[in-house]
Amino acid sequence: MAWACRPSHHELPALAEDVVYEMQMFFVAVEEYGAMARTEQEQLLTPKEQSISNAWSEVHWLHFRNLLDFFTSEPTQDDVVAADYVSGWTKRDGSDALRELEAFRSRCNKHLQHLSAARKRQGSVADPPDTPKYTATRMKELTNVFLKRLDSERMSWFAPHLEALQSTTGFRLLV
Repeated sequence: MAWACRPSHHELPALAEDVVYEMQMFFVAVEEYGAMARTEQEQLLTPKEQSISNAWSEVHWLHFRNLLDFFTSEPTQDDVVAADYVSGWTKRDGSDALRELEAFRSRCNKHLQHLSAARKRQGSVADPPDTPKYTATRMKELTNVFLKRLDSERMSWFAPHLEALQSTTGFRLLV
């Protein structure tokens, strides 16, 4: 079973691109989702605009959860996690930012699991307009903690992809 094997040291440089892809998609979705949320506050959205807003919300939450799993998971099977890049990485290494982001996990799951009675019982799971900005701010903090802990070899795996992330999203990481 190929999926049961841990990533090898030789696979990790290529997988760094996938990690940065998750960051890029998260931050792009934050920008788009935040813009739609602000528009929704100012005017009634058309059904198509509402669908687009919902799609950006889901993209935001999907990549949020993928990054949260990356930063919180223990190495298992073929999943790539922060500990593959930072020796000894644990949830505690993610500082307050990770703890605060983890508090959003159940909200994230409800956004992505539409077929749930709890969604209807609670009414709406719409986010306050500042949610994308908040999650992006904390995710930037967490990402910076992680990147600062990379040794020079592993940072060289991430660096070319981080340049693309910064040019695409406008988010400047404090490395």
